[in-house]
Amino acid sequence: MILQYNLGNLQKVNNYREAFQLVGMPSQVVSFVGGGGKTTTIRRLAKTYWEEGIPVVVTTTTHMRYEDVPYMLLEESIEKLIELLDVYGKCVVGNATDRKTADGTSKFCSTSESFFEEICQEMERRGGIVLIEADGAKELPCKVPEEWEPVIPKQTTQVVAVYGLDAIGKTFAETCFRAELAAELLHKKIEDKVTTDDIVCLAVSELGSRKSVGNKKLHLLLNKADSDERIAYALQICKKIDTMSEKPENILITGYDLYESR
Repeated sequence: MILQYNLGNLQKVNNYREAFQLVGMPSQVVSFVGGGGKTTTIRRLAKTYWEEGIPVVVTTTTHMRYEDVPYMLLEESIEKLIELLDVYGKCVVGNATDRKTADGTSKFCSTSESFFEEICQEMERRGGIVLIEADGAKELPCKVPEEWEPVIPKQTTQVVAVYGLDAIGKTFAETCFRAELAAELLHKKIEDKVTTDDIVCLAVSELGSRKSVGNKKLHLLLNKADSDERIAYALQICKKIDTMSEKPENILITGYDLYESR
């Protein structure tokens, strides 16, 4: 299920490319920041492009879960990148690292800035898209960035900030990566429970979703809308953000397809 907020209502959208308003757009570089769900969203958006025959590169400026697929590239070789794009139409690229996820899966890390520039040039030549996981959250639904975060490349044209609706009603300590920073920003305690107002504040703050975004287009993605209650929370968040002067240009809600019954 993909819903888009528009004029006080939630409207169903057909696919992720349409949801992120990328149809008909020239080659784009999209960075994903915020809480858990970035990797899943990147994969789903990449799948939409790949199925339409448009080349896709997925990479990270931090660390990302390793994928055991034939189009995984763990070396900085533009020749091998081109070869994989020619064969598969897609490539997941980075450098090897010793880091692992909580379940023991290997991770890979960022490329050099010079190689990333080569990637962007090649994808612009092909009319493709580059999708970047530009932030880490330890798979928690909520995130407030440290001073050095997020790592958004200068080539980025659009930013997607991700928040999990499953954080609402649970404590910052349970659900927020860098909970102390979140508590400080919101004048709360880490034992306090996350509310819809907290998500609104983080989504519009220059120390939250808007950090390092500058004049790039900002999307807000509220994920895990897997119940009627969470969809209602999402709509509350959207309506409050809609009244503000500084806000994301596009708000999306994703989850299991409960909306079919509406």
